[in-house]
Amino acid sequence: MQNHLYYRPWLSRRFRMEAGLSVLGRDWGMGSLDSLFFQKTPDFLHYRQTKEEGIRENLGKYYLSDLSQAEESLFLEWVLKKASNEGLALDDLHTEPLLNFSLNISEDLSLIRISDSEAILALASIFFPNHWSPEEKFAKDFLAVHAPVPNMQKINASHLALLGAALKKDQPMVRFAWGIATDKRLNHHPTPPPGIAYEAWHGRSPSLNGSLYARVERQVLAGVPKTDLIYFSIRTYFTDFSMMNNEDLDCIRACILDMDEAILNYKGLSSCKDLVLEKILRLMS
Repeated sequence: MQNHLYYRPWLSRRFRMEAGLSVLGRDWGMGSLDSLFFQKTPDFLHYRQTKEEGIRENLGKYYLSDLSQAEESLFLEWVLKKASNEGLALDDLHTEPLLNFSLNISEDLSLIRISDSEAILALASIFFPNHWSPEEKFAKDFLAVHAPVPNMQKINASHLALLGAALKKDQPMVRFAWGIATDKRLNHHPTPPPGIAYEAWHGRSPSLNGSLYARVERQVLAGVPKTDLIYFSIRTYFTDFSMMNNEDLDCIRACILDMDEAILNYKGLSSCKDLVLEKILRLMS
């Protein structure tokens, strides 16, 4: 059984595409981390190294911005104050401060510019994409960004109202997303770096003797004062199925059984659902 805390968004035993927003600071069982914007844990260096690898490979593949100088300044003023209030030690912010700030945190982050009619992805600092391409999403509207995601009708219909309310309120919110992975690699951009075969890079190839992990994203959403920008961050965690208790495994199994074919396909489970369910039952026995 796992000897450290981990998020458990599968406990509902059902899988739905929902906003699922809660007030930041709600107790999710992770102690003081639950109240923080920036969850800097002892494995931080691994997150930073992965971001540095992305910068060396191709910065424009993972980091894109069309922020005005005024927007960037206001965002940095706000986010650096948040970091300071949480006691986050920062370095190397003199050159390219926004990019370098992202190297000082374990989260990926983005900014969404909203108006009465659209919500545009204005900043993408996404070094840990989960089988999607930041450069394909950049500068697009919320509906286009989420077009590949099934069962989003309710969220799509209310997204401008939801984001507008977040902008007006000084109340950060948190939500969780999760799926199943066969490795613990943070960067699953659909295009592998040069020299790496697609099959070796892609992942999502479960076997009865291989490992399974829950890939959990803790997502924080907040309005940036004095702007039309919504802050959205993603903190990625992995939990090894072999270290979970039977309650968690049974709940995950129930969630998989609850997924329709569109969700199974989106989550990379269409061709391996039965194998994953069998492996979970073996782990529970």
